[in-house]
Amino acid sequence: MVSNHTNRKQFIQSVIGYVKNYKIDGIDLDWEFPNEPPGLDKYQRMHFTQLLAELRKSADRQPAEHSFLVTVAVAATTNIIDNSYDVSYMNQYVDYVNLMAYDYHYYTKFTPFTGINSPLYGTESERFYLATLNINYSANYWNYLGMDRSKIVVGLPIYGHCLLNVRNNGLYAPASGYGKLGTQGFVDYMQLCTFLSANHISPVFEMDTKSPYAKYSEWLSFDDVQSLTYKAEYVRDNKFGGAMVYALNSDDYRGVCKLQGMSNEKFPLVRVVRQILADKRMIND
Repeated sequence: MVSNHTNRKQFIQSVIGYVKNYKIDGIDLDWEFPNEPPGLDKYQRMHFTQLLAELRKSADRQPAEHSFLVTVAVAATTNIIDNSYDVSYMNQYVDYVNLMAYDYHYYTKFTPFTGINSPLYGTESERFYLATLNINYSANYWNYLGMDRSKIVVGLPIYGHCLLNVRNNGLYAPASGYGKLGTQGFVDYMQLCTFLSANHISPVFEMDTKSPYAKYSEWLSFDDVQSLTYKAEYVRDNKFGGAMVYALNSDDYRGVCKLQGMSNEKFPLVRVVRQILADKRMIND
């Protein structure tokens, strides 16, 4: 679609049609990721920037009643950022970038060890590339490369990762595969919370990363009210553009979670982020 002007024009016209017909607030382009291995195409990065430029031009030409936001869901790790995006050019064309600041650590055959899904900061023991795998580094790296701080919307996960781990309960301990909870290691908060409560498991709160984890028969990394409070305050205090969450249906939408004194409160994770940021209108959800 991005490879030539004709295709991009056709796509943009279809977007504008949807915006007008359904009174949509905006379009979020979620390409994971331009110029991604193994099928490397060095022109995709350039063509994606051209698409954003042409979409911005078309959006700005619309009358007020059909105006819409242009946003992009973007990677958080430096290797993908450097490979996929012309950040300083993108800054001219987007209203926001939605930084997917999660899945820094999860089980693969190349990463068979435990780790925090979405650490706010790194730990003292992390070095080199591992030291970049956290929200603080990613958000500031996007800003360093030319994205306005006010346009960086920090993504916060409301799900966790489950790994099989029998050796010990610390960070970077050996893992042998996905845990049984969830789907391929991805666990929504309601299921995770119910599991911890039923088995009387007290999570460990890792203060360096401002994130909890728990060990039972499996190893769980997740976010809770306490960790998201730290992260929302970080977004607010560092004057980033706001927060987005992934994903609404991963929260406790039934109000069944009993951890941290919660009782019959629906969407507790989204709620705490909103409470911290809403006064400054800094939230997308």
